[in-house]
Amino acid sequence: MNPSAFFFAAFAATVAALAWIAVWAPRRPAPKLAALAFAGFSLLLGYLALAELTGRPKSVRDEWLRARTEEARVLAFDLAEGEAIYLWLRLPDLDEPRAYRLPWSLPLARQLQRAARAAERQGTGVAMRLPFEPSLDDREPKVYPLPQPPAPPKEVPPPPLVLSPSRPSGRRRLRARGRPSRTRSTSVLRSPAPPTGAAGARARDPRGGDRP
Repeated sequence: MNPSAFFFAAFAATVAALAWIAVWAPRRPAPKLAALAFAGFSLLLGYLALAELTGRPKSVRDEWLRARTEEARVLAFDLAEGEAIYLWLRLPDLDEPRAYRLPWSLPLARQLQRAARAAERQGTGVAMRLPFEPSLDDREPKVYPLPQPPAPPKEVPPPPLVLSPSRPSGRRRLRARGRPSRTRSTSVLRSPAPPTGAAGARARDPRGGDRP
């Protein structure tokens, strides 16, 4: 439930209890009717006051429930020199941002400006330490830029798959090396043809010998 709605419900219950006591008191009807009228008017005024205060920056001195907040993110700020510092804060335990008003402080205004410029260069945001408490140590900055998030680890690509050309098997390689070429085998195995013709021919003797 919204805290504003919760507080208004508690206020309405208190006013209704007072009206019930006034009605059941041993009095004349006129005071009882007046008590009921005042109860209804109080509820109307309470609702209007709550609706009017909803859009206004809240003073940090009135933030009692979250007075121990250690850090808040500064979404925006406005400097009214000599009057006040208006902040738009995102608190860690709330989903919606809240508007607050701080008393004017020149050192705090300078810290806000420096942190905003540094955050713009880095691409980050601005944070505020102890937004609802005065800083006990003036040497530490109350407002500072948020650090840059760490870069994600780079993925190393796997080594490329290299396909080696297919080689013939060892048996084929040996067979290819040991087999003589067709031209060489012909020149080695072929015997020279016997000469023909009258000049080179030898008459063979019918008894088996050669004759010139």
